[in-house]
Amino acid sequence: MLKKIFDFITSSLNYCFYSLKYRNTDFFHYRELINPNFKLPVGFSSVMLYGNWKAIASLKKSRFKFLSEYLEHGMCFYNSIESAEYLGYINRKGIKTIYTYGPHRKAVLDSYIKERNLTDRTVVSIGPYIVGAKHFYSESQLQALKAKYGKILLVFPSHSFDDVRASYEVDNFIQAIEHVKNQFDTVFICLYWKDILTKPNEPQLYEDKGYVVVTSGHRSDAQFLSRQKDIVSLSNMVMTNDNGSHVGYAISMNKPVYFFSQEIEITKQHLDEFDDGKIVARQKCKELFSTFSFDITEEQKSFIEEYWGSWNKN
Repeated sequence: MLKKIFDFITSSLNYCFYSLKYRNTDFFHYRELINPNFKLPVGFSSVMLYGNWKAIASLKKSRFKFLSEYLEHGMCFYNSIESAEYLGYINRKGIKTIYTYGPHRKAVLDSYIKERNLTDRTVVSIGPYIVGAKHFYSESQLQALKAKYGKILLVFPSHSFDDVRASYEVDNFIQAIEHVKNQFDTVFICLYWKDILTKPNEPQLYEDKGYVVVTSGHRSDAQFLSRQKDIVSLSNMVMTNDNGSHVGYAISMNKPVYFFSQEIEITKQHLDEFDDGKIVARQKCKELFSTFSFDITEEQKSFIEEYWGSWNKN
């Protein structure tokens, strides 16, 4: 018990130190923001990733209660109820409210609760978390960046996570970017912290083409979602080669999405044994967003609303 208390105190102090250190570090300083020593407090890690809890507190207009509330920290496309436990501690004693993105995932979690007889908890579909996030920069600062960089193509390459490594042909992806970049003034490449750490030469491949490499920060950083909100806000279009939270975030912020289909090699994938929900969702995303267009269709919005949830579309 004493060791657990000690670990919680020391990890909390470590978290506070790095939170303060990078509080004002913007998304252009990608090498600074990926510090692997930036770790979350022991025991509450899954609910504190990306600063999602701050966005949810804003969306529900009340503080986030860490002892009785739980959130799924990432976009999950799996349909099996077993996947509920993979992402965190949904079954921890004392949890009363569970937040997730859209009705598709809510139905999965409702089934999990029913089968496990956890009748004291309620699942809430709260919509795209990024809608509730605060901007990292002020409006005037964002306007200055927009004046500097002009019309921006924002690119989210497929990224790795935990011990799952995602690989793709970078040269092929760059060719696809080159094919459309003449319609923009600047290309931003938003890289995930883990890929910058594990593939240190990759940022240079993009920078050699004249692209601007940015990052939302380390996943432990509570400013992650705020930086990402600014990055998406500055853009005129989002381009990607894989499905993920960024697709729904872009559409919810009225940014068109262009999906470039290429083979993504996954070296390890925990949830293959559960179902093919992620494969189905990726295929649907590919079908809906594979045409380069600045228009957002109603069919695209319906798909995003099913998985990411509702938002103010005005």
